Amino acid sequence: MRTVPYLLPQQSELYVSIVPQPPLEQVIALGRECRESLTPCACERFGHTTLTIYVAKPLYDPCWTNESALRLTLACRSSYNRYGDCPPLDEFDTKSLVYLLNVEYPLYGEIREPHAMEPAGHGIEHSPPLIEEWVSMRFIPGRGEPYGTSDFTEVCHVSGELASLFRDELYHGDPEFMRTIVTMSRLCGIPPFCAVETNTRLPYKHRCMAHCFALFHKVFFRGQKRKFKFLTGILRPEFIETTLTLCTTEGERLPRFEPSSALFGDRGTLIRINRGAAAYRFPSFFLHVPGLLDCLANLLESSSITPETLRAHTGCSIEDFRRDRGSTYGTLRHLGKLLTAEGQLAAASITGAELRTIVDKHVPDGPQFYCMHTARWSTSIEQFFVACSL
Repeated sequence: MRTVPYLLPQQSELYVSIVPQPPLEQVIALGRECRESLTPCACERFGHTTLTIYVAKPLYDPCWTNESALRLTLACRSSYNRYGDCPPLDEFDTKSLVYLLNVEYPLYGEIREPHAMEPAGHGIEHSPPLIEEWVSMRFIPGRGEPYGTSDFTEVCHVSGELASLFRDELYHGDPEFMRTIVTMSRLCGIPPFCAVETNTRLPYKHRCMAHCFALFHKVFFRGQKRKFKFLTGILRPEFIETTLTLCTTEGERLPRFEPSSALFGDRGTLIRINRGAAAYRFPSFFLHVPGLLDCLANLLESSSITPETLRAHTGCSIEDFRRDRGSTYGTLRHLGKLLTAEGQLAAASITGAELRTIVDKHVPDGPQFYCMHTARWSTSIEQFFVACSL
């Protein structure tokens, strides 16, 4: 019986504060506890890599499977701190299904040059230690409280609410349309580490995020295909191309993402990120960063803002922002402090509201809104795994 409440009493601040990336020793301990206490719901192997997926919190269940699953999920979500002070939980978690996925593959196969950690004859006398990763993702059903999903608050149509467009265009005005919509969100993870020999994080990126992403959907829709008609998500096109999909020998990318225009035609091209509090608080996710930095550079050139403005509100310079490559605790995460400022900006001739008006006019969105028929999406997921086996 699950006894861990959705939000532990001592963690009530998780709605409003951030969770720093935990020490590796804590991650290793939480991972061990999860593997020992949770029942795998799927396991996939390709080459020397093993993916094992667990349910951290069941659908529509306010309780987490256990405390280790909750804390390891929070550790994965600490990666969102690269965008700003991002609370690890929100109101949609209460009804979401949350997965944890463990990735394992041999260490020495990943080291391209001789390494001091490598014992002599490791390929014959020793079993190579394993690199591990943890990845998490959630699925938010439209039905239940709170109503809708995060996508329907973070995205809007120029004519009004996104929900109204769905209801009128796809459901003929049915007020219960949300019951067949599900949203994918909070894809995050703990990067590679080796617990056995190095007990340290390794300078690698996630090795097989596309496989993890596809397995999340394969497992989820295995039992939900008839329940949900549409799957939505807010994702950056470049992230889809470089991280979430694989290119087949025929040049096709799998799984197949469908832009909103595939469903709504020209009206789909008018779906935009809602330039509300979230977009300004986390601009390095919701806005097009190169365009935003160019906009700030133009404002500096026109003396609408000054270098002192950036220093006062962010502690950084325009050069600092341009050097940032999206590191977890880099400089881009501070841009939200400037874009959410109220009143007269420090050492500037414009106010925070005027800055936001300029940004709205000149800076495009970062991610795009995607909406797929679940039947077609599930088929492309199956094709992904077939292609991987060839």
